[in-house]
Amino acid sequence: MKKVEISVIIPVYNTEKFLQSCIDSLLNQTMKDMELIFVNDASTDHSLEILQKNAEKALDKIKIVNLRENLCQGGARNAGIRVAQGKYIGFVDSDDFVNPDMYSLLYKKAVRTNADVTFIQYMSVPEDEEMLIVSKNEEGGSSDKPLIQWHKKLIALDSLQLDDYGRMDLMCYQIGGCVCGLWKKDIITENEVYFPEHLKYEDNYWGSLIKCYIRKVSFIPCVMYYYRQNLNSTTHSRNEMFQFDRVKIEKDLLYEAQKRDLFEKYYQAWEYMFASRYAFGTYFAFFGWFDKLFVEEMVLFIDDLKSLFPKWESNKYYQEIISSKIKRKNRIVSKFPKQYAVVYYNYLVLKRRVKKFLDNI
Repeated sequence: MKKVEISVIIPVYNTEKFLQSCIDSLLNQTMKDMELIFVNDASTDHSLEILQKNAEKALDKIKIVNLRENLCQGGARNAGIRVAQGKYIGFVDSDDFVNPDMYSLLYKKAVRTNADVTFIQYMSVPEDEEMLIVSKNEEGGSSDKPLIQWHKKLIALDSLQLDDYGRMDLMCYQIGGCVCGLWKKDIITENEVYFPEHLKYEDNYWGSLIKCYIRKVSFIPCVMYYYRQNLNSTTHSRNEMFQFDRVKIEKDLLYEAQKRDLFEKYYQAWEYMFASRYAFGTYFAFFGWFDKLFVEEMVLFIDDLKSLFPKWESNKYYQEIISSKIKRKNRIVSKFPKQYAVVYYNYLVLKRRVKKFLDNI
């Protein structure tokens, strides 16, 4: 069997519209010692046929795992990890595409620094965007503006051995999802950090947990991953009950941290993420995800925060990262979660009605 250094795992579920673009960007990588593991997650469109046609042309590069049951992205990624042969693992979503030099640059820096994970930056592109011919910077990546600007505290961790405080910085300051990293396979398998299956928002769980085990991290501060604004993706879907998976994911994450004796060790990080991502993040996301107001459930998000982390407002990361304006809004919500939800929901309804009226004039 041909030796591979990198295994790239691509979950595929009904993305026939964008799949060929993703495949082409991976087959055109300047890094050659790679295998591409496409995990067909019980697609009902022509995705599997597209994969099979490409595999016939690139037998030495493409491996297809065909799942009979839909496991969601987390389960599909787990299936890919189980068959991966590379020393390093990368993740790509099947409706996205990447710079042709991405894995070459990630690999070179990962080897040079002996990092457990090396990160690049990403940007979003319109749904109908073709693969871009990008302008290059000195590291070979795109000079386009990234979706997330890395904090100076993250950059300061580059190529260093991490202590517990460094790992908490890695957990709390925004980097990007698992697709932005090249991960040592051993850090995943030896610590048995796998994705939740049958649930959305699996990346929130996995990304937070795996960072508890990172010993060394490195960064390449340039855009090489292109996140497509697919209107059918999880984050863009409206009135879908799977949005409640985000609630379950965050609670499961805390339970897993406690089970692994990681809760007290990284308490400041768990407290910050539960406040910003679970309590207030999900509370406000529900206004955009649903036409209906789930007021009792939204109140419960805030009650959970007060119960589990009564001193959340004095959290180190909350004080450093959250803006004064958002802090004021969160403080009001924490005191009057039901009243705020009702008033803001009615405001949004009125705003939509006024817009519809003006559009029809």
